[in-house]
Amino acid sequence: MAELTPREKTALNSTRLLFGKNSRDTKEFFESIGIQAILNYAKGEKIIIPFIGEIEVAYSGDEMTEKGRVAKVKTIFTPSPFLIRNVGQIEDKESTDAEKILMNRFHSVFKERIKD
Repeated sequence: MAELTPREKTALNSTRLLFGKNSRDTKEFFESIGIQAILNYAKGEKIIIPFIGEIEVAYSGDEMTEKGRVAKVKTIFTPSPFLIRNVGQIEDKESTDAEKILMNRFHSVFKERIKD
């Protein structure tokens, strides 16, 4: 099993906070995306990450490193319409669709807590 890098661990924790789930569920969610990505590559298909984009992966040989043989890959990333739109909104200094989604989540959580 591969170990997460410190940056990946930080990203996982940040996402967990936005996702509102525990660490295990969040990690399993991302593991599932990773597994699906590997299955797509094995079938010769693009890797699709909803709301982010598509990644085309091509194997370009192996190289020897201190840790042994490592596959070299080339990638082509195509951003999703959601990512493109939100980047444009940030650059135009507008409220983003992502912010609106997050605010709706916060409102839902607070409404549920008030009911209880």
